[in-house]
Amino acid sequence: MVDKSLNKPAYCWYQYDSLTYSEYGALYNYNSVKSMKTFIEGWRMPTHEEWSNLAVYVGENPGIKLKSREGWHEDGNGTDDYGFNALPAGYLQQDGLFPQPKTITYWWFYPPLKDYSEMFGYYDWNAMSIWHNGNFLGTSSPSLGDEMGRGFSIRLIKDQD
Repeated sequence: MVDKSLNKPAYCWYQYDSLTYSEYGALYNYNSVKSMKTFIEGWRMPTHEEWSNLAVYVGENPGIKLKSREGWHEDGNGTDDYGFNALPAGYLQQDGLFPQPKTITYWWFYPPLKDYSEMFGYYDWNAMSIWHNGNFLGTSSPSLGDEMGRGFSIRLIKDQD
């Protein structure tokens, strides 16, 4: 998965173990996300605005209400009030390591904001909120090169007819 040139679409399984796919799915680099603008007919990647709308709709403590009821580190589980079942799928760093197992999950959104500098949101195992670039639905942003080669999950939503 680790593509030092950041030019090629790539994905991998958590901990490079294909047996984790059925539970967590794959982790994709940004070029993979960009090249897959259309996934399955009728489905697409949510925008930043849609992630924000979800958090507002859920209300207080959306991170708890959307996380799965099991599987998170040190009983950092959620209540999964809406059937979203956010799992601790982790992420892949550019150096090929998987830090913070069972404690965090990152998702890409598309299209990115601010000239590709803001591209993902995440849950932390002990957070009660949905976070974006270090802030609750915030606006701070890492540089593009910091994130493009990392592997994050994707979550698709069904288009409205």
